[in-house]
Amino acid sequence: MGGTPCKGSANTNKPITIAILGLDNAGKTTTTRVLEKAPVDSVTPTVGYSQTEITHKNERIKLIDLGGAKTFREAWRHYYDDAYGFVYVLDSSEENRLGENRDVLKKLLQEEKVKGKPILILANKQDKADALDKNTILEDLKIERLVNENQTLCRVELCTAKSLSRNGKNSKIDESIRHGFDWLIKVVYEHFDTLNRRVEQDVQNRTEVEQKSKRERQERVKKLREERDKEEGTQDNNDEDHDTIKNGFIPIEHAVKNAEVRSTAAPTTVDGEK
Repeated sequence: MGGTPCKGSANTNKPITIAILGLDNAGKTTTTRVLEKAPVDSVTPTVGYSQTEITHKNERIKLIDLGGAKTFREAWRHYYDDAYGFVYVLDSSEENRLGENRDVLKKLLQEEKVKGKPILILANKQDKADALDKNTILEDLKIERLVNENQTLCRVELCTAKSLSRNGKNSKIDESIRHGFDWLIKVVYEHFDTLNRRVEQDVQNRTEVEQKSKRERQERVKKLREERDKEEGTQDNNDEDHDTIKNGFIPIEHAVKNAEVRSTAAPTTVDGEK
């Protein structure tokens, strides 16, 4: 297929969202900077998430860099609805975390909002002496079985995310990131109509759930306020009666009412009786 396929007619020129995930310190933010064609000399780990927009072959792409800390991974699912594809970055020099990567990747690919969407796996930090080779990564992560079970198109690239060289060109190994990203975006375009329908439906469902939750929250707040106002009104009446007795001051309207009550209750005197 020559060039970049056009997006479907239903598109409203919104950027395509790609989520970038992986364990902490895998190199996700550095990878994002490489895709931005920006230097990465002073990159700090992402806390929570960050997003940026790039232009890829005249198309707008939104990159969402999701923090990989264990305490934040449960929040990843909030970003699956919008994503047309995923980039999973792993540190190929950390053999002791392969099991953790396998578990996280398995859980990711089994998510209903992820199944069937293309994913690029970047085995980063290949410049380190103890970096694992491609076959070891494929076997230990059980990539083939995972993608087949979840009907997910997948590509694995060995890479080293680096800063730009002095002449402004990326090093050769960084081209692996670009080649992999080219593949990912190409697959998204080839399946755009199907993916776009999924994304729009998932986003609509999420919006409806959020609106329903908002209405229910507003109703609860309204009810609590009404109950509080009712209790405060009752308390005000009780306080008023208490203050009347305590202070010995009786408003004129209360005095008149009390006099009428006493007059009605007073015994009747008969003439001639003593």
